[in-house]
Amino acid sequence: FFNTPFSSGDPADQAIPVNLVTWEGFYFEAFEIQMPGALNFGNNQPLVVTAENMIFDDGLSCKLLIKDIFNFGDRKKEGWQFSLDTVKLSFFKNAMKSGYMGGQLSLPLDANSTLGYSGSFQRVNGMTNYQFNVRPKNDLHVDIWAADLVLGSDSYFNLTYGSPGQNATNALLNTKLHRGDLGDFRVRSRPGHS
Repeated sequence: FFNTPFSSGDPADQAIPVNLVTWEGFYFEAFEIQMPGALNFGNNQPLVVTAENMIFDDGLSCKLLIKDIFNFGDRKKEGWQFSLDTVKLSFFKNAMKSGYMGGQLSLPLDANSTLGYSGSFQRVNGMTNYQFNVRPKNDLHVDIWAADLVLGSDSYFNLTYGSPGQNATNALLNTKLHRGDLGDFRVRSRPGHS
């Protein structure tokens, strides 16, 4: 770490010059904070915030990680269940530079199937880019029109927004409609086409 500049990875940010001989500031390589029980959001486990490369010099710079915020099944509303498994945040000189969150979602249509979701953002060269993804963890089954509609686990939905020319929405839907007396009807979208 020392004798190299501490950087955000964004070319628009001036690195923090850290030299073991001349640098003055405050640095933690890593530490954890266990939050009080009132902040465990119903989980049986305490909420733990992990910080890495925390440096106080020209503001606060660090990476934070929080895991298992809401466990799957702890939050349930009218058949919907969800979890918030991971949150990551990155700060550089008091500015939030990037973030990530991910978890699972269960739809009331099929209690045995779950969707994984993730969302992220990153600020580079003064522009903020966002990305959101959803994909089934396993095949999703829905009873519809006296048949079984299956959304395959290789299906996905991606949304990217931010820098000019980088905005995109794409999906791959691999579906099968099965009705015993008619057999299978399959539909698969082409990747990169929405």
